[in-house]
Amino acid sequence: MNRELSSARAFKPVRALVVTPGDSQYLDATLEAILSSTVLPDRVSVVDTSADFLLAEVKSDWLDVISVPGATSLGQVIAQIDSIEEPLLWLLHDDSAPAPNCLELLALEMEKGRTIAACGPSQLDFEGVKLLSAGIEATRTGWRMPLNDDIDQGQCDDRSDVLALGTAGLLLDWQKVRAAGGLDPSAGRYGEGLELGRRLHLAGHRVVLVAKARVRHAQESFRGERANPAELRRSRYYNAALAVYWFAVPFIALWALGSGLTRWLGHTVRGQRAQARAQLHAAIAFLTRPGKVVAGRSRIRRARIMARARLAPLELTRAEVRAERKIAKKIELDAARPAPLEPVAAAAVVARRGREKAALAASLVVAGILNLFLTRGVWAHPYGGAWLDLPSRWRDLAEAAFSNWIPSGLGEAGMADPILAILCMFTGPFAAVGISPSKAMAFLFAFLPLISFATAWAGTGVVTRAPWARTVGAFGWMCAPFFLIGMHQGRFAPSLAHALFPLIVWAVAGLVRAHAPHLGFGVNGKGVAGELGRPHTRAFVGILALLVVGAASPILGLSGALVYLVAGIYLLLTHRPGGLIGVLAGVPMLVAISPSLADALGKGHLPTVLLSTAGMPVQTPNVPTWALLAGVPLAGKELLALLGAALAVLAVIALALPERVVAARISWLCLLAGAAIAVLSVSVQAGIDENYNMVSTWPGPGLTLAWVGLIGAAISTLDYLRRPWRKKPILVLGVALSLVLLIGGLGSGTYFAISPTPDSFQAAPNRQVPATQQGVQDSGTRSKVATLRPTSGAIEVSLLRTNTASLTGRNVLSSLQAPGEGAAAKLRSAVANLASNSGTDVANELADLGVGEVIIPRSVLGSDEVASPSTEQALARNLAEKIDAAKGITRIGSNDLGILWRVRPQSARLKVGDQVVPSGYLSARAKISASPSVRTLKLAERADSGWKASLGGKALEATSAAGLQSFEVPANLGGTLRLSINPIWIWPWRLAYGALVLGALAAAIWPERKEVVTWKLGK
Repeated sequence: MNRELSSARAFKPVRALVVTPGDSQYLDATLEAILSSTVLPDRVSVVDTSADFLLAEVKSDWLDVISVPGATSLGQVIAQIDSIEEPLLWLLHDDSAPAPNCLELLALEMEKGRTIAACGPSQLDFEGVKLLSAGIEATRTGWRMPLNDDIDQGQCDDRSDVLALGTAGLLLDWQKVRAAGGLDPSAGRYGEGLELGRRLHLAGHRVVLVAKARVRHAQESFRGERANPAELRRSRYYNAALAVYWFAVPFIALWALGSGLTRWLGHTVRGQRAQARAQLHAAIAFLTRPGKVVAGRSRIRRARIMARARLAPLELTRAEVRAERKIAKKIELDAARPAPLEPVAAAAVVARRGREKAALAASLVVAGILNLFLTRGVWAHPYGGAWLDLPSRWRDLAEAAFSNWIPSGLGEAGMADPILAILCMFTGPFAAVGISPSKAMAFLFAFLPLISFATAWAGTGVVTRAPWARTVGAFGWMCAPFFLIGMHQGRFAPSLAHALFPLIVWAVAGLVRAHAPHLGFGVNGKGVAGELGRPHTRAFVGILALLVVGAASPILGLSGALVYLVAGIYLLLTHRPGGLIGVLAGVPMLVAISPSLADALGKGHLPTVLLSTAGMPVQTPNVPTWALLAGVPLAGKELLALLGAALAVLAVIALALPERVVAARISWLCLLAGAAIAVLSVSVQAGIDENYNMVSTWPGPGLTLAWVGLIGAAISTLDYLRRPWRKKPILVLGVALSLVLLIGGLGSGTYFAISPTPDSFQAAPNRQVPATQQGVQDSGTRSKVATLRPTSGAIEVSLLRTNTASLTGRNVLSSLQAPGEGAAAKLRSAVANLASNSGTDVANELADLGVGEVIIPRSVLGSDEVASPSTEQALARNLAEKIDAAKGITRIGSNDLGILWRVRPQSARLKVGDQVVPSGYLSARAKISASPSVRTLKLAERADSGWKASLGGKALEATSAAGLQSFEVPANLGGTLRLSINPIWIWPWRLAYGALVLGALAAAIWPERKEVVTWKLGK
């Protein structure tokens, strides 16, 4: 029976329902709190949800025990117990102890309003200090407002009507709640309060917070063995599906699928396997039970008499929740900060950081000035050496970058070089603002020295925090002789790999928490402050760098993947976070280069693909092995080996130092592996250069790996020698060695800034074809330019699809494999007929090959003012006279590029009979009308079994004419023509590639807490 209050008022009968998973540690405290209430409930029922019903033996004259095994929420409990006869139902958890006046205040509030269907108390922690909940504040999709562990100071006492209430201590007018559909069993223990509150509002009732009523809630369902993050996430999906309009439910399902997969991937790569499984299970549980959503929405529809707009004033916006969560994050980070150093040591650390920033700023200025001098020839337009341009249109680059057909003069089967995909992604944003891919590539190439300095500065921070040592190491990396030689020869790919490789070292060191600390000296000894940064973010930045490095130099990419793999295995064996990231780090890079490796393996040239880099092969004279290992792979530059020799001396000293033994050995392992790769590179054939000489692969990638170990060991020695507590002679030695290395590095850079290099690129016009023809090349006709260079006894001919020789027109195997002879023989025949003036229809022969213009370059013809031309110039002028006499070929002028002729009839890459069909760079899609006669679809590409064509959905039969690809078009067939070369596996590979890149990029920018550590050493 109810006790009487001083007002002599009596309340409606109340039944208290206490739900517990067996005999919990909080149950006694909760029952004692109920007995201490100023108003006692008329009936107390303890519901045991455990399977073994441990409370069956409890005998009491004031409570009854009910067994509902397996129930996980109050909705499921109420659905299984006998009918509730009392008008008021008081819901309690086993870990929610009400204050003595809690029920009294709730019952009083319930009597005040006839439309109140539910009222609940404020929830405090079990110690009664921190405020956990003052009603549920949430967005429509269930994003809740955190309270940031505020201390209860009555700050929410003025709240009344709220969106919903938690079920701990909730008092229900059971008749109204039952009429509205009761508690939803499908909402789950984490979402039933929010679902019930929304439904009661739509049914025309009020949900009221009685802020002065208190419940001490331990919230065991959010921690320990009771916590179920999968159910927590599922309940949010479920509530969101009930809260939105019916047409938005499919979007909630897509959101659940995408969110589940994204969160599963994010937790998986961070080694949080339990959280990953929970996110995936939540999405699966929601998506595989659509009937529950239908039943829940039906329950709301039956109860609703009010418009959904009634909930809008009670719901939060995402901006409000986001702002509050930022505050919560800041509080969490402040609480996680480590203990500070003593003031003197802390001041020393701050001073060292200031000196480090000042050294970086000054060094960047010097490096930037040196960079401008080193790459001054790039700004006009690089041409020659190993340099190759990109197509003028980004769409053409994108089509060629992910294809297994190389758009050379006549085309050839083979995978595109992996670096093209990287350049496609890099140049995309530039193309969006009107900058051509070639200019964007040249812009990147021009700043590679400065980029290499910045990445080397980050990488040296793994070994030391001393500004002087880091400056020496960064300049040594930027001014490495082999790097600058490669830059001057236009070797874009190995230079890019060299510039980005330190990021891999920086990322792996962050993943294993091996970053060098700051040292400060206080009264009690040495204090150490180390900023580990964001290790997982660093790891994913390194994975993106590994992708670029692997595409530019496969052997360097595989070396970096091996480093990641070893680090990941170490972390897994030591049960430290990040192991799975390390093990899987090489997957994006391997997916990117695997088609090229498989293609090379099938052709028997795997070593060439592993050790070669994109670009024209350039002859490098043999040098002594000692000069090669010192980083100077070019004859006549042996003096520059002094920098490598000085670094080698310091690296040898590092092996004898008592400190950093592991770091020294790892550095030497990199040094030896890189040296072996460099020596092996000079014995592997890369292809034929412009002078028809067989050249070897560039040893730069191997030297890059060796230089990592060399600089790492050297700056370890410098850091050891220049510690402030060393004796003066040792300090002087450290300063002297640092100056030697710095002068050597800057001297190397200065030398290359003022001295030319053999076979280097030159500043030249950015086109080799006339502007009129360039427009035709980029149009739907896609005609080519035939460049003729007569020599004694032969005529060199090259077909250009773009305004200059392009990276898309070859891969590293192009000059090692012999393409099909049929098309090449047709080209030789056409040129021979052109040169002999035999009277044959040479114009049609050239048109079949897709040639629209013929040019003899000015470099071959020489100046018109020269009275006595050389033998080569005389041959060129004689050839020009014969071309003038050829039928169907018209001279259109002479300029600084050379003498130009146009081929008639109009040539095009793709024709049906005499009709020109618009074509893309590789594929084609166009409308073709039907004809009563059988026609031939001619493609100015080398014949290959991979070409597929269909017209109006019907596959066309492939044929071959003189080695060129063609198809037979049946009579009376028209429609949309689709032409492609890509096999069936290309699209899955493209999707996997894109998904991995986007996933790594998203993980790299995903917010992560910065890890900071401070500790103290002895005196």
